[in-house]
Amino acid sequence: MTELVRLHQVFKWAGEGGSRTNILNGIDFSLESGEFLGIMGASGSGKSTLLNVIGLLDQPSAGRVFIRGTDASAMSDDQLAELRARSIGFIFQSFNLLSYLTAQENVELPLSYAGHFDSAPRGRDLLQKVGLSQRSGAYPTTLSGGERQRVAIARALANRPDLILADEPTGALDSKTGGQIMNLLGDLHRDGVTVVVVTHDESVARRAQRILHMKDGRFE
Repeated sequence: MTELVRLHQVFKWAGEGGSRTNILNGIDFSLESGEFLGIMGASGSGKSTLLNVIGLLDQPSAGRVFIRGTDASAMSDDQLAELRARSIGFIFQSFNLLSYLTAQENVELPLSYAGHFDSAPRGRDLLQKVGLSQRSGAYPTTLSGGERQRVAIARALANRPDLILADEPTGALDSKTGGQIMNLLGDLHRDGVTVVVVTHDESVARRAQRILHMKDGRFE
């Protein structure tokens, strides 16, 4: 395996001076291509902030983030956006689907952002992959929580990313549906996708090959 992501002495804080609050405290971290990693921690431990830094959604206050050996701090905003769109898929607890778009249109959205205008075949294939072919024309408000999360997974796969980042992907779901979602993520990992799951649920984290525990903005 080769190194996909590396963080070197990454800090993230809010505020300045005496009112500064450290969210991440000197994180050193390496993620290999093809891994399935679980990151556990209580609410407020910094795990979601860490995921945003790994996914280039947020810049560290100090330290460096390397993607395939390239220093992300040397990239422009446009370069970062292009790298995110091409290489990273995001799955959130709140699904983040657009209510005025159908399931298939939500899945196709990243493709249109990337300039792929004949996106319908890819959208149909991805919905079939997550078992929702029959719900392609449904709007998010008519879908169950599990169905919405399946659409979110299909959307995350739209541009064939190297890395899937999932922030509490089962947090809004019952245990049975959550297990089905984790089975899907396991299937993606077996297909060669690198997966990072942030969770406070031990049963979810146990699906991963490696588990890291966070407390007070650092790994224990």
